[in-house]
Amino acid sequence: MENDGIRCAVNATMSPEMPYAVNYHKWVFSSFERYLKNNAATLEIGAGHSGYTRLLRSISNRVIASDMDRNVVDSLTREFEAVQGIEVIQMDGIEENKLRTHVDNIVAINILEHIEDDMAFIKKSHSALNKGGVFVIFVPAFPLLFSIMDKQAGHCRRYRKRQLEHALTKNGFTVIHSQYFNFIGFWGWLLNKISGSGLNSNAVGLQIMLFDKLAWMFKKAEKLTFICGQSIILIGEKKP
Repeated sequence: MENDGIRCAVNATMSPEMPYAVNYHKWVFSSFERYLKNNAATLEIGAGHSGYTRLLRSISNRVIASDMDRNVVDSLTREFEAVQGIEVIQMDGIEENKLRTHVDNIVAINILEHIEDDMAFIKKSHSALNKGGVFVIFVPAFPLLFSIMDKQAGHCRRYRKRQLEHALTKNGFTVIHSQYFNFIGFWGWLLNKISGSGLNSNAVGLQIMLFDKLAWMFKKAEKLTFICGQSIILIGEKKP
């Protein structure tokens, strides 16, 4: 199988509560929605819990929801078998022999940090896009936050904004938007690192549920993301 690089060791890619963080998913989506090509073909890499798939379908004519896990693909297939405009495929990163088409948007939310050869994935994403296509990357920020939770989630690294901007421009993209995301989450992750909390701990699960309920309030602190944030959102455009 052609793939984009060995994944780092992993126990579970996310907390069990994360699929139910509906308000958080809507918040993340709203942060990059305006940059996507509307009424177009969108490839979602690592659809996983499907929290973003329906949101992407709301603005896209066609969504290709991909995942490398056979069980996840089977679950997504059952979930979307009656939904027009959503196609589910099993694919590790971007495999040209399986994708067999170019797309207008590629969305990779919390994917790049799992891939050892992340530059190869960025390069393949550029090749898979139509000219003028949009590449959305959402990744964990700041190496200093790297903790036991990152290791358990199979993260190879956390990123600096300038590092990621350089990676995209080096591979032919024009960076059209770059920002930190989730100012409050930065401090929550730092606290969990200091306390040694694990990904599946009750404390982390409670934090996710509480954060999701109060997401409307935490959004108000986003004006401070020029300082820091838990994640990075980067939007690249393939030159026309």
